[in-house]
Amino acid sequence: MQFCTGQTVGETQKRVAPFVVYHLTGQRWKLRKTIGDLNGTERRRTARVLEFGRMPTWTCAFYVFVSVLVALPLLFVGLIWHESRMRGWAWISADSRNMYVDGAKTLVTASGIAVALLASSSVASARTASALVAFSAKIAAVSLILCVFSSIGLIVVLLRFYERAWSRRGDELRATGQHISEKEGKLNVLELLLILAFSYAALTSFLVGFAFLGRIAFHF
Repeated sequence: MQFCTGQTVGETQKRVAPFVVYHLTGQRWKLRKTIGDLNGTERRRTARVLEFGRMPTWTCAFYVFVSVLVALPLLFVGLIWHESRMRGWAWISADSRNMYVDGAKTLVTASGIAVALLASSSVASARTASALVAFSAKIAAVSLILCVFSSIGLIVVLLRFYERAWSRRGDELRATGQHISEKEGKLNVLELLLILAFSYAALTSFLVGFAFLGRIAFHF
């Protein structure tokens, strides 16, 4: 296993041999005099613990940044859900549908280009030379592919649920003898929940994917 500082498990074993190493196995702590007393599985886990303990400041800051990126879309969809339940703001019109569909199409296009970049020969050669680049490329690729699927799902549910909401609104107006003038309708709880779920998945995977894609360039 390679540490962030370039040291291997063997080098780390020589450095920490005089010290006491605490190692967690299952639900109990085992006390070891040296890393050499550990078996193969425990040694790999201990190496990961030591690697985390020596994590550079920029790496910690990056994961804090990723956590913020995950939380922001959740705050966004949570606010929409709160306003829909408290104020009844669950209406959808043709203009708003087209606006969100265009946004989802943008996510699909950008994610597809980024995945193609990851599959290029230059990035592939860099992945073989650096474990950090390889890990970041995997996370970025998985996140961006998830963004493509989530965005396509978002487009489908937006189109279908808009039609359902408009049809329900039309039935209500026709029942009262009124003319249908506006192409809008109110989403029910299940429809809004599915739209928000796909929106959160698309936004989060897009932001996380590009964050790890940017990490490849800076190597931290």
